[in-house]
Amino acid sequence: MKEYLKFETRLFIKDPKVIFLFLSIVAFLIGLLAYIPYHNIDSINDKTQIELNLVRDAIASYPMHIVGENPDAFPEYNEVLQESQLLGRQEVALNFYEDLQAYSEIGLALADNRVNAHEIGYDEISSSYTVPYEQARKEGVFYEYLLSQNIEIERNAENTVSYIVIATSYFSSVFFLFILFLSNDILTKDVEHKTLLRSFPIDENQKTVSKLIIHTVVTLTSLTGLFLLGYTIASFVFRSGNLDYPQILFTGTGYEGITTVQYLVRTLLLAAVLLVHTILLSAVLNSILNNKYLTIFAGGSLYVMSFLFSSSISFFKYTPLNYLNITDVLSGVSADKFNQSSNTFSRATFILLIWSVIYIIVLSLFFSRKNKIEAKPVREGN
Repeated sequence: MKEYLKFETRLFIKDPKVIFLFLSIVAFLIGLLAYIPYHNIDSINDKTQIELNLVRDAIASYPMHIVGENPDAFPEYNEVLQESQLLGRQEVALNFYEDLQAYSEIGLALADNRVNAHEIGYDEISSSYTVPYEQARKEGVFYEYLLSQNIEIERNAENTVSYIVIATSYFSSVFFLFILFLSNDILTKDVEHKTLLRSFPIDENQKTVSKLIIHTVVTLTSLTGLFLLGYTIASFVFRSGNLDYPQILFTGTGYEGITTVQYLVRTLLLAAVLLVHTILLSAVLNSILNNKYLTIFAGGSLYVMSFLFSSSISFFKYTPLNYLNITDVLSGVSADKFNQSSNTFSRATFILLIWSVIYIIVLSLFFSRKNKIEAKPVREGN
């Protein structure tokens, strides 16, 4: 078993496909160092200006002659006016006084105002002029955490902590596909080394377990190492960030502010579970389809289905389809997108583990049947 593990590890590490995929991660992490400052990602100055323009357009969309004669016809109008005033105060605090503490205090009041306006109802203005309800709730939690912990808001994402959070967020959107491509030939590859594999006296179940261990350990270790390397390089390019800086976690009933360290630990744990799940899925598809390209097609089809049907078919909340984007699950984007408040970290972990167990049972049954079929001619020959 030990020799077989060494053999499979060497094959996996030397695979040109694996090398190419990990080099693409390196290119992504390096490119992000230029992308963040070039596009001024997470700039609070840009955010304030955009929101000011939106609220001005919203005010202009109201029929002022009716508002003047019958203000009760638009109960949310006063909230929109107050939003405009608060944004103006934020702009002054940011650009004239450079008072980030005041900016956060006004931001908290602004978030409460927007939540209140949504509860009253934006009946007469386009949703393109308003900040979404869930975003307003998140911002309220975010500003409240900053103020309670006496943390200064970052002006933009040009710091090491924001860099690693953005890197994990962007990569999370393709993580499932990355692992699918990495493991699409986890069983079919044995055909290429059939002669060598016969020299190892282990059964199919042991081989599959060994492959799962190798793919999981090597992939998780390599990805963690590469992202830590990216974080280290970013420390030479950007200013140092605060690991206590708040990130927003969706709890099912609302949102909670947690430190960046806590957020990254949850990201890593859910990534490990999704990694195991996806490798097992590839093994199941390999055993059924016996083709690495069909495995990619079938797995990719599931990924597409998660976008097309998960919001309309409630049963999908019991399948892995709603939990393929790690950071979307953690931040609540997945719950909002699929209109399912149960899409939480704990629920995603539980569902992915349950389906992983199902895949293991399917593989065990498949190999048991395969061994019986292969043993039958031997018995008949005797």
